[in-house]
Amino acid sequence: HTQPTSFISLSVVSLYAHHITMVMTRRRSRQLSDVTGLSEEELLALDEGEIPALALKKKQQERYESQAAEVRAQDAQSAGGDWHNHLHGDVYAPLVLVFWPLLPVLTMSVHLIINKFNCSMTDFFSQIMSGELSFSKYLELVPRPNWTAACIYFGWILLQLVLFYVTPGRYYRGQPTPAGHRLEYKIVAFRNLIITMVIGVLVCGPLDLLSPATIYDNFGPMLSIALIFMTVLTFVMFIKAKVHPTYDAKSTGNVVLDLFGGIELNPRIGGFDIKLFSIGHVGMNSIVMVNMLMAWKQYDTIGYVTNSMVLVNLFLFLYTADWAWSENWYLATLDIMAEHFGYFLCYGGYAGITWLYTVQAQYLAVNPVDLPLWGVVGLLSLNTFCLYMFREINGQRQLFRAKDGDCLIWGKPPKFITATCTTSNGVTVERKLLTSGYWGLARHLNYLPDLTMAFTWCMCTGFHHAVPFFYTIHMGYILGHRMFQDDKRCSLKYKLYWEEYKRQVPYHLIPYVF
Repeated sequence: HTQPTSFISLSVVSLYAHHITMVMTRRRSRQLSDVTGLSEEELLALDEGEIPALALKKKQQERYESQAAEVRAQDAQSAGGDWHNHLHGDVYAPLVLVFWPLLPVLTMSVHLIINKFNCSMTDFFSQIMSGELSFSKYLELVPRPNWTAACIYFGWILLQLVLFYVTPGRYYRGQPTPAGHRLEYKIVAFRNLIITMVIGVLVCGPLDLLSPATIYDNFGPMLSIALIFMTVLTFVMFIKAKVHPTYDAKSTGNVVLDLFGGIELNPRIGGFDIKLFSIGHVGMNSIVMVNMLMAWKQYDTIGYVTNSMVLVNLFLFLYTADWAWSENWYLATLDIMAEHFGYFLCYGGYAGITWLYTVQAQYLAVNPVDLPLWGVVGLLSLNTFCLYMFREINGQRQLFRAKDGDCLIWGKPPKFITATCTTSNGVTVERKLLTSGYWGLARHLNYLPDLTMAFTWCMCTGFHHAVPFFYTIHMGYILGHRMFQDDKRCSLKYKLYWEEYKRQVPYHLIPYVF
C-alpha cells in the first residue's frame, strides 16, 4: 500500500522540481532575450560563447536606433511628420468636416442595407434618388440604443480589459517613436483571442447566461451605441492630450484636424496603451465572435450552416489568429509607429472593425449561399496561398531587419541601398532599404495578398449582391492611401536615396503592372 503513495509523492516532487527548473530557465531566457534582442527559440540554437558578442551588438544597435530616432524627430519637425499632417492647414478642415460624418453614415448604411433592404444596394439608392427614403425616414430606420445593448457592448469592452490585465504575457519594446521613446507593450492578443472564444461558447452554451438571440437582436442598437461611444472617446482623448499628454503629442494647430487625426501617438494611462488595446483587443477579437454569432443565426434560421459561412468563419479566424500570434510584429507597422489616436482610430477600434470586417457573415446570416465543391476547394486554396504569401513576404523583411542585412534572401546575400539621413546638427545615421527578394519586385507587395484575401472572403457570398464586396473597396482605399502616404513620408526622409530606391524597385504593388 505504501508503494503507490511513494510513487505519487515522488511524482509530485519531480513535477514541482521540473516546474521550478522551467521557471528559472524561462527567467534566464527572458533576461538573455532582453540583453541580446533574440527570441528564446533563437537563444537555444546558440553556444554560450556567442551571447556576449550578441549583447554588444544589441548595445550598438540601440545606440544606432537612438541616433535614428533623433533623425526621425528632426524630419517630423521639418516635414510635418505625422501621418495626418498631409492635411495640415486650415484649408483642409472643411474636407475633414465632410469626411467626419461619412464614416458612421457608411457603416450604418451597410447595416441597414443588409437588414432593411434585403441586401440590395440598388433598392437602397433608388429609394434615396426617388425621395422615398428621406433623411427623416432614414433616421427612423436607425436602431435605437437600449440598456440591453449597452450592457452587452460595454460588457464586451470590460471583458477585454480584464483579460488584458489578468492574462500573463511577454513584454516587447516597440520601434523608436519620432521623439525617441521605445515603449514597452504587453503581448497577449493570441491568448486572449482563444480565451474569449471559450468564454463566448460557455456563456451562450452550457452556462446559458446570455442567449445568442439576444445579442443578435441587439446588434443594430449596439452599432448606434458604438458610434456614440467612439465620438465621445474622441473628445476625451483630445482633452487628455491637452491636459495630460503622454508620448509624442503633436498638434496641427487646428482643432478639427486634431480631433480627427489625433494629437497623441501613443496615449497611455500608466503602462496601459489605449491605441493597441482599442484596435487589437476590442476591435480584432470581435471579428471572430461576430462571425460565430452570424453562423448561429444562420443555423437557427435554416437548420444548418452553409459551407460558405464555414469558409468565412475559417478565413477570418485564420486572419485574426495570424495577427494575434504576430502581435509583436504589429508594433513595427504604421498603425503603431505613425498614426495618432483620434477620431479615425477610435472609429476603427470601437465600430469599424466590428461591423465592416464581418459584413460577409452578416450577409450570409440573412441570405444563405451554398457553394459548389469546386468553389469551396478553389476559395480554400486561394485563401491559404494568400495567407502563406502574406506571412512569407512580411517575414522576409522582418528577417532582414532583425539580422541587419546579415542573412540570406532566396539563398543569396540580400541587395540593399544604404540610405543616409542627416540631422540639422550634423548627426548622420544609416538605414538599409531592401531591394531583393519579394521587396525587389514591388515596394508594397505585401498588400497584394492582403487585398486578394479580402476579395476571397467576399467571393464566399456569391455574386448576387454587391454589399458584401464593400469590404474589398474599403480595404483597397485604406491600403492605397497608406501606400502613397508611405511613399511621401519616405521621400521626405531619404530624399535622393529614395529616388534611387524607386528606380531599382519601380512598381508600387503589382510587378511589371503598377
